[in-house]
Amino acid sequence: MSAATAYDPRILANRLIDAGVPVVVCRPNPNRGKPMPTDPTRTDERELLVPSGWSTVTAADCDVNGFRVGVDVLALVGGHGVDVVDVDAKDAGNLQNLPPFRAFGVTRTPSGGTHHYVRSTGIGKISPLATSAGHVGDYVGGTPAGGGRLLAYLPGSTRPKYPGKTYELV
Repeated sequence: MSAATAYDPRILANRLIDAGVPVVVCRPNPNRGKPMPTDPTRTDERELLVPSGWSTVTAADCDVNGFRVGVDVLALVGGHGVDVVDVDAKDAGNLQNLPPFRAFGVTRTPSGGTHHYVRSTGIGKISPLATSAGHVGDYVGGTPAGGGRLLAYLPGSTRPKYPGKTYELV
């Protein structure tokens, strides 16, 4: 499938859920940029609202049927068999700053970076991920006990932060 091909993220989401990898639906924050109810001197800068308890959810708890294409974002929860090396090109991240590794899928991000899907390592999130060679981006993982989790957005999803741009399957 080429990157230009339209892709329904529910296809991959349901495959991941069937394989035991939790996927959650993230919704746009309708209060973004508005004053916080608890402190009107601050604004709510959250781009997306994630479901409560997302870091401890299991695949059996997941249901993506309420997902709205072009509105919501689907995200896998790292550390459940699949982790992600997130290369942040917008911040001068470079995959060459890591030793060679095996990935079984790649997504191009709206900001020009890439997500490289790897088998879970049992390592929690690393943000920022860097080596002595330089900056890479982030590591989306999770520990066996369920700590240190991050989310990785799935191909076919769009985010308010990047209007008109999509996470693309490479």
